[in-house]
Amino acid sequence: YPVDKYRLINSKYGDYTVRVQTPTYCYTKFESGHKKLYRPFETKRRFVTNCTKNDIGGLECLPKNGKKLIITKSYKDWRVLKNQGITPIWFQNEGMYPSLEILLPICNRFDEVNLFFDNDETGVQKAKDITDIINSFIPNKASNTHLPLYLNEEGISDPSDLIWHQNRENLLDFLSYKNLL
Repeated sequence: YPVDKYRLINSKYGDYTVRVQTPTYCYTKFESGHKKLYRPFETKRRFVTNCTKNDIGGLECLPKNGKKLIITKSYKDWRVLKNQGITPIWFQNEGMYPSLEILLPICNRFDEVNLFFDNDETGVQKAKDITDIINSFIPNKASNTHLPLYLNEEGISDPSDLIWHQNRENLLDFLSYKNLL
């Protein structure tokens, strides 16, 4: 939802209301009722949220069972992948992943799970870490992928960047090559 003001209650600065000066959007479809504000043109406090690590985006769109599940680390990348006909979910960020009691039953609903985080050092390492954790409980269930590292030099670190800086066809070619479509 587009937002023109928001109110923070019991924040570390107390209660206050903020009138936004730049486009701001709110994602509200978490089972917990939590919310996440996204302020794409801000450099400070780009995200304002009361979400926890267990708030996974996109769960309401998942089928009961499926062949492939892609896990990404942001709403923006989730939306891009979903628009390509992929079945994705998104975590709050690369460093926060849900408890295993929540994550493993979701993974069990799919034949394959692929972690698709940014192609920077953090994204590559965290995707590998989570893949290893999932595979330690459900052998050979998870894999991970990232865009080629050389794309970082062009400012491309994730699926939405690839479409923005290049085009949709390049993203589809990559997804097809990696067998993610």
